[in-house]
Amino acid sequence: MKLEGKKLLLVEDDNFISDMLIRKLQAEGAICSRAVNGKDCLAKLKKSDFDFDIIITDVMMSTMDGYEMVQTINKIDEAKNIPIVVLTNRFSLNSENYKIAELNVAGFFIKSETDLSVLIDKLTKIIQKTNNQPKVEANQTTPPPDSQTTTEDQTLQ
Repeated sequence: MKLEGKKLLLVEDDNFISDMLIRKLQAEGAICSRAVNGKDCLAKLKKSDFDFDIIITDVMMSTMDGYEMVQTINKIDEAKNIPIVVLTNRFSLNSENYKIAELNVAGFFIKSETDLSVLIDKLTKIIQKTNNQPKVEANQTTPPPDSQTTTEDQTLQ
């Protein structure tokens, strides 16, 4: 199982998509938690003492959208080492999504075009890469030298 024991926080307001993703991630051994919006995500991060291996987030959500959430997480010292992967809808590709891609996210996927097995492979690689990088220290504003944003266009089915 590719994600055995890895702790994932899925931030998604659509129950159907959340249930589907969580089932697939758990089948790969992941320990999954779900937040329904950015504000809920921040509360779960704090409650867990920021103990997640990766955050997977939608962009368009009520209360606090993905863009504001990623901006906030990037300012929290304890969360700077948690990679964030964005899942969004092709129909919502707009300036907000391009802005979020500039916020040092580890991956950017379009839901309708990303195959779940490809997503699992990419999440595994991102977690492995993050585990092999030096940690960002408190008050450090830049990511470790090897951090890169990747953009993927595959199919989530």
